[in-house]
Amino acid sequence: MEVEMLVGLSLTVLTGAACVPSALYQRAPHRWREIIPLLLGALFLVSVAAAVSVFRNGPLDTLFWRLPNGWQWGIYFDGLSVVMLMLISLIAWVNAVYARRYLDGDPGQGRFYKWFTLTVAAVVWMVVARDLLTLWLAWIVTSLGLHQLLLFYPARPWAVWTARKKFLISRLGDVFLGVGIGTIWYEFGTLEFASLFANLNAAEAEVGNGSLVSLAAVMLVLGALTKSAQFPFHSWLPDTLETPTPVSALMHAGIINAGGFLMIRMSPLVSESTVAMNGLWMTGAFTALMAAVVMLTQTSIKRALAWSTIAQMGFMMLQCGLGAWTAALLHLVAHSLYKSYAFLSSGSAVEGLRTAATHRYIAANRFQPSSSSNWGTLGILTLGLTLSLTLSWIVTRLAGFDYSSKQGFVLLGLIQVIGLAHLLQRSLSSMNTMVGLRGVGTATLVLCGYWAGYLLIDQALAASVGSATRNWTLTDQIFLGMWALILTLLYVLANFPRAWKSWIFGPNLYVHATNGFYLDVPVRHLTAWCWGLRSPAP
Repeated sequence: MEVEMLVGLSLTVLTGAACVPSALYQRAPHRWREIIPLLLGALFLVSVAAAVSVFRNGPLDTLFWRLPNGWQWGIYFDGLSVVMLMLISLIAWVNAVYARRYLDGDPGQGRFYKWFTLTVAAVVWMVVARDLLTLWLAWIVTSLGLHQLLLFYPARPWAVWTARKKFLISRLGDVFLGVGIGTIWYEFGTLEFASLFANLNAAEAEVGNGSLVSLAAVMLVLGALTKSAQFPFHSWLPDTLETPTPVSALMHAGIINAGGFLMIRMSPLVSESTVAMNGLWMTGAFTALMAAVVMLTQTSIKRALAWSTIAQMGFMMLQCGLGAWTAALLHLVAHSLYKSYAFLSSGSAVEGLRTAATHRYIAANRFQPSSSSNWGTLGILTLGLTLSLTLSWIVTRLAGFDYSSKQGFVLLGLIQVIGLAHLLQRSLSSMNTMVGLRGVGTATLVLCGYWAGYLLIDQALAASVGSATRNWTLTDQIFLGMWALILTLLYVLANFPRAWKSWIFGPNLYVHATNGFYLDVPVRHLTAWCWGLRSPAP
């Protein structure tokens, strides 16, 4: 059987299971909690087979049937689709298996599997959609399915409040995306990805900021910002604390990535608009900085992870805005796998809280604000920088990496420096030679794996992303320098808690950051007004 038929059959079966009424799920939840993981596991195996086929034979543009009104339905399967399908099916399967024990005995577990399956099916259709209309419909269904999952405990006031806030922001995102799609239809007369990208390549010299293409790109960016919880549409995500843990893991590791996926999928169009690209990286940079600072002040594990997701999505949007599509997709995959594990293991984190607190206390007292401490910190950062740059040069030279892709190289370099500095700081602070050597060896392996993943993703995206390159100006270079300083400051705040107290504005900043800088107040008032409530809180 051809791989496209296998994919189509798997999607049809999963969609059929998602369309089963909730009452039937509730009648036999013990059966569905065994069936759904099997379906998702089979989908993952099919996605692996499809990935092999795509890498051997190229993208698949398969048409299943044509409706009387002229709309054609099928799947568009390229490198981006196979990466996303493997990621989504794997995460969904893990969460479905985890939920069997997590919700064992819960009277609503059948209802959970119903909406969980519908949401996953919608996300899958989104990533394999052949045209923008199918993607938009799947985008909406994904939001509606998540809305039901957020209301899994309807008796909890915060669950209802968060679902209502998310509902408003999602409908706004649907409108943004719908306007963008309508503009694309008016300008190009097609919504199919293959035809649209071909028309863009043919008309590359004619598109620009004054055309409808720029308007469509801006609308797509705004839609992506709402789905990925970016400023000013971010306030709903930190409040999603009343949902079951499998829902949080699926939301933070899968659904939240829809905005980044949309940007990478539509990169041939978005990259043609300077306005859209600049707005994307500016919003992403601000969101990443703001959310990272807030995350460092949170005491709730789930809330800290939520702000971490917002910050990571902001950095991914920054990468997209700078044209580093490969770095953005690699970031998306790595963050999804990590965040799924973080949420599913968040309960066991309490057991190790005392040990972690002890380690932080030792590290905080070892690095006193003295000259030796400063030299130690500077030495660790220098070692991380040297190791990162040296190994990056060796690995990329051996792999034939094109250094003209300055966006991806510089951004990955910034990530590597801070990541390796954090890893080395934890190992070298022990003042043990063997532990320090193991830390250096681990950092080397991590860096090699990171670049191997980058080159693999870059090959997968070769035929999927925009060809337009960004001309780096003096402003861009100044921005990257400032961003490097900001990342270093965040590193210091994360690893040296006393920095909050030693800085003159630290205590006040800490208090405001704990409350998210009060940026959610307008959305709370809007939510209360829409539902006729007197108070902007449950």
